[in-house]
Amino acid sequence: MRFLHLGEAIDDPHSWRQTETAQYIRAFQEEGIDLLRPSVCWMGNHKTVIFEFPLPEAIVAVAQHIFGSSILVARLVFLAFFLLSAWYLFVLVKWLWDHLTAQYALLVYLCLPLGIYYSRAVHIDFFALSLGLGGVYFMLKGLDQNRWPLMAVSTVMLTVSFLVKAPYLFYFALPILFYIGRNGLWKRLLRFSPMLLIPVIAFVLWRRHVGIVNGQMPDWSFLPGYFKLTNMSWWYFGNWDMRFDGYRWSVILTRFSGEIAGGVGIILAAIGLLIPSASENRARFFGWLWAVGLMSYLLLFFPLNIIHNYYQIPFLPLVALLIGSTLSALHQRLARYAWGPWAVALLLLLVVAENTYRAEYQTYKHSSAKYFSVHERYEAAGQLIDAELPKDALIIISDPAQDPRNPSWLYRCHRYGWPVHSGRLTPEIVKRLQKEGATHLALLYQQEVPENLRDWFAGQASEKHKIGEWELGIVEINERMSE
Repeated sequence: MRFLHLGEAIDDPHSWRQTETAQYIRAFQEEGIDLLRPSVCWMGNHKTVIFEFPLPEAIVAVAQHIFGSSILVARLVFLAFFLLSAWYLFVLVKWLWDHLTAQYALLVYLCLPLGIYYSRAVHIDFFALSLGLGGVYFMLKGLDQNRWPLMAVSTVMLTVSFLVKAPYLFYFALPILFYIGRNGLWKRLLRFSPMLLIPVIAFVLWRRHVGIVNGQMPDWSFLPGYFKLTNMSWWYFGNWDMRFDGYRWSVILTRFSGEIAGGVGIILAAIGLLIPSASENRARFFGWLWAVGLMSYLLLFFPLNIIHNYYQIPFLPLVALLIGSTLSALHQRLARYAWGPWAVALLLLLVVAENTYRAEYQTYKHSSAKYFSVHERYEAAGQLIDAELPKDALIIISDPAQDPRNPSWLYRCHRYGWPVHSGRLTPEIVKRLQKEGATHLALLYQQEVPENLRDWFAGQASEKHKIGEWELGIVEINERMSE
């Protein structure tokens, strides 16, 4: 199914976030790789805003330099990191549980809807998750075997994962500490502690750099909804009351049954949570504490888990493990019956069939769009603007869905500029952005220009294009228009 969706158009849901990643990649290709100052397209000539450590984007930029500048190359690179996460899940479960459980967990992991979609998206999360799972695996094995080369590999992987997306990793602390305590590894942990402090120190230094760089964003308070991306705790954590909102929890539960595990899978995962967690081997209680850690992650970053369905990606390995544990237990208990293996195979087939069906066809009530749906309006408008305007044009783009941080349309235009909601755009804002270097205004509207711009826009010479039920108007901003 993944290979049916490797086109050049960036698709929904969350094409917004994907075009931000694609813009980092494009800027690295065109302007050179600078990991400390990645480039966004929605702030005119002020290009630098940091969302994460952009190493995965730099890797894709190098791959595109070798194989050609295409979204296909980006998709294949990120798909490779998804497969790496699958491999590390397999070896981690095999190390802590057993080979059979690892096999089932791997098969389930490959077919979960959220993984099917985002594994081939222009998206960094599986890069962070793969290094996180690998870092945990090498840490546990290194502590068990008292081998510093394994701990060194773990340190490198955990450091990069922490820099790219720390929320996807911190929750492993609880099962790891319990594992260390149960197996009497405190002295070895102390021995390797200087090495294990490196990810934390690197993360603190990186966040300090992010604060400095994002603090240099211009003070454009005249743009509706604009703010500097500093002191973002309200965005990450929200307020405590929202954690008692029944509607928000219904969003999470709907995603669990629809996007994370499927209906059959969620039942099998619940059974897996009740099965004693490998009580006779080194993984005792590890799965349960992994689940507790993930619940703390969900509660801590609750607003982000509501807004972005991809924030549930860290649940995929655990859900695959729990379903795999149930299938493995059934496999062993039914092995003595001739029909036993066929019954387990049929159950696995049901999980795979339901989840692939959900990924391909189902529209989710709480998602921003059906999986793999392309934003045709922005694609067409972007191609028109790219063909008609100079490469150095700084564009104000406006339609009823714009936000001052939205790269979705500007990226498709292959231009820098400013997105402004058409209902809040005024001639005064256009004039102020003209002073910042804006050269053109592009407006997407239905039937007629919005009333707040009608007198100003209608009097200017503009080019108009029909895009389905929408009109695209493009006008050059000059001193005469300002007057």
